[in-house]
Amino acid sequence: MNNTAPSRLRPIAWNGIRLNVPNHWEAIVSAPGHLIFEDDFNPVFHIRWSHLSELRPHKWQQQSDSWWEKLGVNSSPATLPVELKPLADTFTHLRYYKGKDPLANGGICYCDSCHTLILFQQLNHTNLQEQETAKALNSLSCHDLDGSLWQIQDISLRLPEDHFLKDYSFKAGLTRISFTAGSSNLQFCRLSQAKSRLAAQPLPQILQTLAGVKGLNLSIDSTNTVCTGQRTPSVARQLLYRMRKEKPFIQAKIWRPPEYDRLLAYIASSPHPLAPTDLISYYENFKIVE
Repeated sequence: MNNTAPSRLRPIAWNGIRLNVPNHWEAIVSAPGHLIFEDDFNPVFHIRWSHLSELRPHKWQQQSDSWWEKLGVNSSPATLPVELKPLADTFTHLRYYKGKDPLANGGICYCDSCHTLILFQQLNHTNLQEQETAKALNSLSCHDLDGSLWQIQDISLRLPEDHFLKDYSFKAGLTRISFTAGSSNLQFCRLSQAKSRLAAQPLPQILQTLAGVKGLNLSIDSTNTVCTGQRTPSVARQLLYRMRKEKPFIQAKIWRPPEYDRLLAYIASSPHPLAPTDLISYYENFKIVE
């Protein structure tokens, strides 16, 4: 992108990490703890993170240098640039590295509160990208005091902290993000081109396909924009599903947000009946954002 002024920012939240990036950047999920950001198909920076046991402060520099060396980047410890000084207010432990090649610049942060280790590498090609990357890094945080926020692509999802990432898939036209919550499994789906899909298939059939199970009782509202499916088997049927190693109870819902050409859906499965309050929360906290 050839703009000469910084663009509007948008929040990205993934697996415990949050930051604000330019609206035109694409966030690519490379792994559960690895995000790559691209500007016009060119990588501009990436971050990796993981949770460690409590850090021993007197060994911070030694451990940090060892972690950085494993990246295979030709750079050495350096003074933190002025434009990244706000990072030092967020992270008590911070070590910066600089190489002869600007693409080798980056650093390591450690959060004493949640024991999150974050590695970032700057891959800037222009002065504007360097400024935008600095702003993104300065907004970096690993704390969410009000549940767990997931915001990627054009979707936003807020879940309780006891929901953990299980799997994800970003295919053309279909995004799936799966979680575990105790003995329950949850799957959230976002489908593009809702108008074209609904012209080819009715909403109940799309939900049945997404759920991929038999025995769903499907119902659609009077506006034809919301469809629910449920499976609440008898005791005998529950035993049959358990013998098949299937979770007997399923609650599913698909809907079309009125202002967008998208479909959103969730499928929840559990060995026991699902709490109605949880289902309401999944519906209310799964949204399209732009």
